[in-house]
Amino acid sequence: MSEVEPIVPSNAGEVAAFLHKHLNPGINQPWWEAVLSAQQPEWADNHGFLLRAEETVVGCYAAIYAE
Repeated sequence: MSEVEPIVPSNAGEVAAFLHKHLNPGINQPWWEAVLSAQQPEWADNHGFLLRAEETVVGCYAAIYAE
């Protein structure tokens, strides 16, 4: 069964590992985790969403904001 969850600081490490492995191995996991855990501007309400199958992150739609 698949589940969609918001990306929050407590699961940002899992999403960071997924992005490092499947999107761009040239960008290290700590960098991804830092941007997905960073404090957001007041107008931003989330860091995106992840797709989990069983206990594994199998996809994500990450939101990285800048002012």
